[in-house]
Amino acid sequence: MGKVKPENWIQVIRELTQDKAMQEAGTLLLMIPNTCELITKIYILLSILGYVQKAVNQSFTVFPVVW
Repeated sequence: MGKVKPENWIQVIRELTQDKAMQEAGTLLLMIPNTCELITKIYILLSILGYVQKAVNQSFTVFPVVW
């Protein structure tokens, strides 16, 4: 990745967290059975999106930046 300037740390952490969350979300999507009803699939997809959003938002509290 190379050197990261301190002012870019938050952005890098957010991107890495989002990438990891998206990978895990992709794995979860593959686990949805094809036999599920549409409303169930929608509920699962919304839950996964909520997980990704929560993971990205928590990246700021998990990795506080101290100046």
